[in-house]
Amino acid sequence: MYETLHGKTIRLPRHSLLRKADWMFGMRILEKTIKGSVGLEMNWVTPLSLPIVRDCFEHEISQKEKVILDLDTRKVVRRKFDRLGTLVFNQSESDQVTTTEKAKAYANAIDSGDLSLKNWDSKVEAYLARILFLSENFPEYGITIMDKSMKLLLLEEICSAKKTWREIRNTEILPYVQAIYSDEQLRWVENLAPIRLDLGNGRKPYPLRYEGKSVILAAPLQDLYDVTYHPSIGGGDILVLIEILAPNGRVVQITKDLPCFWQGSYQKVKKDLAGRYPKHEWR
Repeated sequence: MYETLHGKTIRLPRHSLLRKADWMFGMRILEKTIKGSVGLEMNWVTPLSLPIVRDCFEHEISQKEKVILDLDTRKVVRRKFDRLGTLVFNQSESDQVTTTEKAKAYANAIDSGDLSLKNWDSKVEAYLARILFLSENFPEYGITIMDKSMKLLLLEEICSAKKTWREIRNTEILPYVQAIYSDEQLRWVENLAPIRLDLGNGRKPYPLRYEGKSVILAAPLQDLYDVTYHPSIGGGDILVLIEILAPNGRVVQITKDLPCFWQGSYQKVKKDLAGRYPKHEWR
């Protein structure tokens, strides 16, 4: 199989005597049905040496170089090559790359999904969701969300601080995310968008889930019997969306007004569930 200067795939006849030549000149190009589809085949061919190719196309051959990440070896290298049309040849590689070039190559691969960081996990995503929540609900604090450009800069910083891909992959990410923000802004995150909330019912604080402008708390129905108020965060400005769970862990009601739930739809929920779960407390 060969490639033309314009990027088309072309093959030699099956029994050609010149199958090992790197460069080839074909005087006749035919369309042929090959394995059920139409392909190109060249006849009346002669092999060409690279010096002849260079002489014939000296004004069209350009020398290029670029820094690339080899995904097989996980190493960043500088690749030099010649280009003629779409053809790339005379290729060589070296490890002579700068720290900045290496960091950008790794960061772009992570951003595109070709590589992944072990510790860019649910903890990091949950923290970024809290940042987004604050930005959406309290714009006056001027907290910047992690957009694509900021994420790429963060990835480059992480990658430039380490020498090998293994070190980069195992980096703890959350400290780098938190380092973007001032101490005051970090206190706002903890105070206005806490990770857990105590409902004052004698149980452990419940984890909060942030989705855009909303904050969600999931709790079993029986845990809420002694909660007579509707919880809020953000200094009391943001009501928590409560997912009320049946004994099987499924959501049976979602509310932003817990007292109204007790006075209204609770009786229907109780009627539906009490018969199926008689061993649970039903007030």
